[in-house]
Amino acid sequence: PLAAVEHEPPAPAILHPYDAGDGSNNGDDELDELEQDFEEPRVLPLKSSSTPAAVVRVVPIEQAASNDEPHTSTHDPTFSADDDIEPSPPQNLTVLEVTSTTIKLTWREPEKANGAIHGYRVYYIHQNQTDLHMPILKLNEMQNSVYHYTLSNLKPFSEYRILVTAFTKKHDGKPSEVTQRTDVSGPSAPKVVNLTCHSHNALYYGWRIPQTFYNTIDLYIISYRNIAYHEFREIRITVNASIMETSLIIPNLTSNAAYEVKVRAASASVINPKQIILGSYSEPRKISLQPNCEKAPLKSQRQAYDDYNLAVLAGIVFSFTVLLLIVLALILWK
Repeated sequence: PLAAVEHEPPAPAILHPYDAGDGSNNGDDELDELEQDFEEPRVLPLKSSSTPAAVVRVVPIEQAASNDEPHTSTHDPTFSADDDIEPSPPQNLTVLEVTSTTIKLTWREPEKANGAIHGYRVYYIHQNQTDLHMPILKLNEMQNSVYHYTLSNLKPFSEYRILVTAFTKKHDGKPSEVTQRTDVSGPSAPKVVNLTCHSHNALYYGWRIPQTFYNTIDLYIISYRNIAYHEFREIRITVNASIMETSLIIPNLTSNAAYEVKVRAASASVINPKQIILGSYSEPRKISLQPNCEKAPLKSQRQAYDDYNLAVLAGIVFSFTVLLLIVLALILWK
């Protein structure tokens, strides 16, 4: 790099003409003799006093302009007078987009790089556990001097503390920090517990709350169709997560026809409350509507569901009893 030369002038030097004689002639005689014998210019050796030579100190040009105070140019990150100092925090760390599993970040380079920036590290903390994404090389994610990076595979409706640091060859820099909660994800499928004939042109449909949901459940969407057609019709009902079981009657259907019915839950986004996050559909169920079908001794879906639970419970009790008898037999045999 360019350098300014700082000069500290010495005391004036006393110069003496070279004297080859024994010193017996005075100065005037010597001068006359020189004038008579002079034919061409010549250089006379000089005798110097004991005054020390001038001291020259080279100072980087950035320092020379500021009274030798250290200074780092932000426009040239390959050179720094403070190479042994960690970089300052990245600037303008901002959350750009959020989904249930991703957070997109942007930031700018540190104000004081204090050396050549090799890249950035992104840390995120969730439930007192700290994870580190792979280091981001300096030019990989940069667009118009702004860095873009997306954290992925996050948990829905979870709060993350995010730190971004620059690093040089010698140091990890100071962090910039932001806290962000991910959006909710769609609920799991509700469990259908009842699908029965209510009348010759209406059916009764019931289900239980999804096993998995985030924050709350705001809406159920019931889709049904006459199996003679492909298009589904929808009924939407507003609910909340405190209601464990919901049911309704679907009227104005066609008698002597078969229908397919399914339901799914939905939750309002915590990032954009106007957006509805849809969940998974339940398994489609089919039923036929006929005159006086409500009087027929048909087992309801709810009854079948309860009978299934009872059978499972009986199987577990039986297996446990058999295992206990085997253990007792082994003990007595020993």
